[in-house]
Amino acid sequence: MRIENVDAVVMGHVGCDYITTGANQVWIDTVMRSGRLTVIDSGRVFEEVEHG
Repeated sequence: MRIENVDAVVMGHVGCDYITTGANQVWIDTVMRSGRLTVIDSGRVFEEVEHG
């Protein structure tokens, strides 16, 4: 579901194995499942929501 009136939303606290994208939302909380901390720059966030 798209969050209206914003371009992108980056979220954590929902464990995922890798960066996960849905509509204009990007989930990056990978450390608990994969053991890897995710750091993402704003350019990549916008790429993810455009192509996700």
